[in-house]
Amino acid sequence: MNKKTLAIIVTIVTLAMVLTPMVGMVQAGKGQESLSFKLYYTGAAVTAETWEAGNNVHHRDRPWLLAGDDDDFFIEIGGEDRITGERLSLDVSMDTAIHNAHGEKARFTCNAVIDTITIYDVDEVTVMGTLEIRGHNNPTGKPQSCVGFGSGEFEGVKIKGTSTPTVLQRPPNLLVEIVREGTVMGWPTP
Repeated sequence: MNKKTLAIIVTIVTLAMVLTPMVGMVQAGKGQESLSFKLYYTGAAVTAETWEAGNNVHHRDRPWLLAGDDDDFFIEIGGEDRITGERLSLDVSMDTAIHNAHGEKARFTCNAVIDTITIYDVDEVTVMGTLEIRGHNNPTGKPQSCVGFGSGEFEGVKIKGTSTPTVLQRPPNLLVEIVREGTVMGWPTP
């Protein structure tokens, strides 16, 4: 095999290796309907273990307590109120963990918020699947990005959008509203 043939083969193989992931990204989600998505909840983070590193204060796995009213937690998909606590035939529970860091000197706060929504069948025992949504919030109320995915019967569900926190009530009785809005792809049809 001469050098010219070898160079052509190497070029073709290199192009195939470089272009294959790009074609996959373009094709991802094609043919799937994109629906609007909104997750709304209010509540507050519970005090958790704290440690300091220099001038920074860190909290990890701070649980979130939802406010007690049914109107303080709902999910809309496609503009319809499809999943809301116990209002529909599906039963839903939600766990939220917050990891945050606060810098005294640099005056920054960074919050990573992870929501795990477990969806049960009508028997309220059988788990149909989960939605996990990860986002970063800052206390300024400016929207930050969030992404999510599904498992179980919701395998293949992809969520992408923004997350906006709003402080409704200041400490000592802190109450925060979080709105995650965007699109969902791959949502199962009834």
